[in-house]
Amino acid sequence: MLILIFTVMLFCGFEKAANSSVPAPNTTGLQPPPFTPASGIQPSLSTPAPVKDLLIQYHNKTISTSSLLIRLNMTSSPFDMTRMCPSPEYSCTRICPLDDQDQERAYKRPCYCDTLCFKLGDCCFDYFLRCKVSKTPKKSPTKQKCIKTNNSTDYGFVMISSCPSNNPDQSLNSLCVEKPTATNLLRLLPVTDMEEKLTYKNVFCSKCNHAKNQTYWKFSASCKGISTHNVPKDRSQMLEYIMTRCEWEFKAPTGNKHLLKQCLAIEQSCSDPTVIQAEPLLPDLCSFYAFPVCYSAQEKNPHCEICKGKDISAYSCACFSVNPPPPPPPPTKPGTPPLDILFDFSSSFHTIRLGKQKTVVMNKLCAEGTVFDPFTEKCIQVSVHIATNNESSINCSFVEMELNSVRIQTNGSVWIPLHKQSYGNESFFINGSSLFLCMNLSRNYVVTETVASRKITPRQVLTYIGCTTSIISLLFLLGTYIAIAELRNLPGKNLMNLSCAMLLYHTMFFLSGETDKPHFCMTVSILLHYFLLCSFFWMGVLAFDVAKTFGATGQPAHSRSSGNTNALMVYCAFAWITPALVVITSVTLDKTDAFSIGYGDIFCWISNGKALLLVLGLPVAVIIIFNIAALSYTMASIWKVKKTTRHVTSNETSLLILYLKLSSSIGFTWILGFIVPFAKVEFLNYLFVILNSLQGFFIFLAFVANKRTYSKIKAYCVSRFSPTNHTDTNECQSGSTHVRKITT
Repeated sequence: MLILIFTVMLFCGFEKAANSSVPAPNTTGLQPPPFTPASGIQPSLSTPAPVKDLLIQYHNKTISTSSLLIRLNMTSSPFDMTRMCPSPEYSCTRICPLDDQDQERAYKRPCYCDTLCFKLGDCCFDYFLRCKVSKTPKKSPTKQKCIKTNNSTDYGFVMISSCPSNNPDQSLNSLCVEKPTATNLLRLLPVTDMEEKLTYKNVFCSKCNHAKNQTYWKFSASCKGISTHNVPKDRSQMLEYIMTRCEWEFKAPTGNKHLLKQCLAIEQSCSDPTVIQAEPLLPDLCSFYAFPVCYSAQEKNPHCEICKGKDISAYSCACFSVNPPPPPPPPTKPGTPPLDILFDFSSSFHTIRLGKQKTVVMNKLCAEGTVFDPFTEKCIQVSVHIATNNESSINCSFVEMELNSVRIQTNGSVWIPLHKQSYGNESFFINGSSLFLCMNLSRNYVVTETVASRKITPRQVLTYIGCTTSIISLLFLLGTYIAIAELRNLPGKNLMNLSCAMLLYHTMFFLSGETDKPHFCMTVSILLHYFLLCSFFWMGVLAFDVAKTFGATGQPAHSRSSGNTNALMVYCAFAWITPALVVITSVTLDKTDAFSIGYGDIFCWISNGKALLLVLGLPVAVIIIFNIAALSYTMASIWKVKKTTRHVTSNETSLLILYLKLSSSIGFTWILGFIVPFAKVEFLNYLFVILNSLQGFFIFLAFVANKRTYSKIKAYCVSRFSPTNHTDTNECQSGSTHVRKITT
């Protein structure tokens, strides 16, 4: 209702202005242009709607668009701005009185009303009318510009995109300022100084502004419906192909998103010299404000269209018949990943889908004492040196190159053919047969590798087989322990909890390839993290319980039935609740952008290798070390008993053997998980997958496939299926409920 009333008031205000063929006077009662009601109800056809003008106040001038078209003789009919589908969101009316100008750039808006908008050229049309401008702003040179970070929208982020005026390195300034080509990722990729919380257009802008803690943004792209045969193999050509034919996006580092300022990255300028000569103010009007025409951000505002010599009075946007865009095709599923992805601590990458091909873009780091040279695409040695030239000094990292590979020019500069550019004499010095060029490059760089995305790998096959075998084995184990009450002592209940945790983690892992459902994938990755941690915590409980059972005497503690319930409650609280606290903390950090965990970014798992090492690797490492210590303590205690006594009761021996069998199933094989990501040995990957995917099967062999358990199963079958008043002997046949009764 308020919008409708506001619209009626605006319409009334503009009827008066539209009747004049000259610019309206600059009065405090000037009304903004009319807006179509949000309800989208079409006006009645019986009563013709009044013609509406678009009045722009620019500094101390008020420009009538209708009068401007008449003066330029560019109108075929009366100009009616309502045919351009205006909206209340194109105005500062709701923003400036609220004093929230510092917060509005946290969101994507059709236009802005803060102090930056005049420099960036994305103000709302009534900025001068509605907002309190302390003084007349001027378009002074600014280091901040709106840099587009994707090709699917016209929005970007405010970034520092030039060097200081006193920067001596003109080559570095050129690399920072000039528009990059689609083949140079380093000049395209934004960089954030995480210490100063400033974002730069590229690494060269950050270097000349002396940024310290540099973090590259992530690059991701989606190439739908493109055959892999058409994608160039050369890295530069492939990047150009992706940038021109695919949807791409630069993603800000986690922890910095809340500091970024949104902006409209529409670069339009006046191109018709005849129109500009007739109306010199048109270029300023075109660059000043954003007023999308017909909901299309590609046309920045009506005055930019006039600059192009277009008759905007003939525009009709069909405001009430906008068809929604067709839904995007569903993404392809990568399938369940191999098991070793759970411990991929080295992962720090993002992917580009190219049909059945996947291009992996990875962040890498050159070794100490080297930097990445974007021209040779190699890590090269550098030398830190301070060179003095007259009264100026250069303190930076110098790249050494052969003097015969460059050309010294008559003006003292040097031409480097590899770089295809010249450098001033303040940027280099010569020592013998070598030239040292001040580059100030970074150790960080990115590489792209193309791999098949739909082909099932041998490790995936082994993962399917091993995990399926473990699931079946654990189900048999649980069924056995549920059926036979004698097995459900404290160690048995601990084992049942471990089996449940492992069953759930295997189930979640089989769902980890469902990447086409983002919310579901996020949930799966969180639950997989939780149940995997629970499995390890229950392994720790088993190791602790066996050490506690045998104690320092090397013999089982007496009266194990007493206090078992309390002990089990403590174990459950430790092994089910503690992992939940770890996962809740991780999810909170990930959702608040305090620290990137990367839930569900690639597979339905954690994609940030450093975060994975912290939220999974660290607790698992602590548990494995504890398990080794607990089992060593138990074995040492038993060894002492064997030296002082000649026999151990059969029950004690059996219990010890069972727990020793468990040594292969309480996490020792997972030690490979800390070796495989860094060793890069293919054999270890296969060994890791085989041993750990079959862990449930090993537990089944240790606790079910033995004589003791078999005798209990046989006794259970006898008591379960034989009539008590007739049977002397029964035989329970394996794999069948049929019982043959023998009487004498």
